[in-house]
Amino acid sequence: MPWVYLLAFAVAGAAFGYGVGAIRSAVTLIGTLIGLALAPLAGQLFAPIFNRTAAGAPMWMYLLPPFAGFLLVFFIAMAIGFAVRRPVYQHFKHNEDDVTRESFLRLDQAGGSFVGLLIGLALFFTFGRLSFVGGNIAAALSTESDPSGLVKWAAGFRKSLDGTGFDRGFAALDRTPARVYEITETLGVLHENPRAHARLKDYPPFMALSEKPELKDLADDKEYQDMLTQKQGFTPVLNHAKTQAVLSSTELTEALLKTDLADLRKFLETGDSPIYSDDKYRIVGRWRVDANAVIRNAARLNENLTPDQFKKLRARLTAVLSSARVTVYPEGRMTFNMGTASAPAAEAEAAAAAPVATPTIDPALAARYGLRPGARTPGAPVAAKPTGPEVKMPEIKLEGEGTWEAAAGKFSVKSSSGTLEAVVDDKGRLLLTVPQLKTPLVLVRVS
Repeated sequence: MPWVYLLAFAVAGAAFGYGVGAIRSAVTLIGTLIGLALAPLAGQLFAPIFNRTAAGAPMWMYLLPPFAGFLLVFFIAMAIGFAVRRPVYQHFKHNEDDVTRESFLRLDQAGGSFVGLLIGLALFFTFGRLSFVGGNIAAALSTESDPSGLVKWAAGFRKSLDGTGFDRGFAALDRTPARVYEITETLGVLHENPRAHARLKDYPPFMALSEKPELKDLADDKEYQDMLTQKQGFTPVLNHAKTQAVLSSTELTEALLKTDLADLRKFLETGDSPIYSDDKYRIVGRWRVDANAVIRNAARLNENLTPDQFKKLRARLTAVLSSARVTVYPEGRMTFNMGTASAPAAEAEAAAAAPVATPTIDPALAARYGLRPGARTPGAPVAAKPTGPEVKMPEIKLEGEGTWEAAAGKFSVKSSSGTLEAVVDDKGRLLLTVPQLKTPLVLVRVS
């Protein structure tokens, strides 16, 4: 395929040069080189026009303004070339004999063919370099179901370069920042492994970002997430209004561009971040209270609890702790949300505390069989008599925001309950000392 394009550009350039002559071709060649260099700058003149006409097609909005800028410079150079050639042509037409004039015209055409060939080659290598860059991106992100013919063509063109030598030539001309390819590689990991999307919000630098309205909206949009997991292609994702909202946010784009992409890719692939695997960051993450562990610890500290008291303790602890969440951010900030007792949990506590009713025999049946009226039904459970003191559930005062810092293998947490000590044990659990509890508050990571 690249040889076909090379031949097409070369023939078109030579034909153009033959038609306009050497003088006009030479000026146009200079204009072509200047136009290629100034295309992005000149394209800014056309950006407002294409922002209106190509709205909803961001890819064309990126490509068309520079192309229009190049054409502007190219045609200006052609016009200058015509103006430069005119006096020369007029001289040979009116001041020279027919043989000299014909010789000049043949030389002009021959020279124009050569210069036109150079113009064709310049355009081919520029076209090839841009297609090489676009093809690298498209090959990593596109699918056969991508609706954009341009994206499919770019991916196919890039694959056709392998083994032809053109790939090495275009790579030598490629001035694309390495950061662009790092971003492409990271997006490729997400594209090939849709399950990695769920890990994005748990990447330490993204924990705060994921709470931004734009990104939270993306995560909660089932249709958008289905589009990603079903690999519908690069174009639908790029053209989506919510993607454009993220790209148009300066705060979000600056934060994303500052990300260590090599570390992010490792996290997406394995769930572990080399940068944030240091012991001083072990506390970072989203945590929930392990209510069962807290209940077991509380039971061990209160060995004399009766079964009824244990039921009440379990119901109360479960009601308070089941919805408790702690989020620890890498910049030293953390938030507490201990939740509230839900209706089902409160009902469970009431059921645990309610005495067991003792069924009795119907008076008519008792008279028939000679039993005492009001006697207990054989085999019926006997109501348990309350024993021991009432178990009181301590009030845990952990709400709002706090701060943390690493200190000698442990962590010092400043919260609404004062300064607390925390440690991440060998099982990866966060043990948080709370003054109101005799046992540490046990938290596990939210997966």
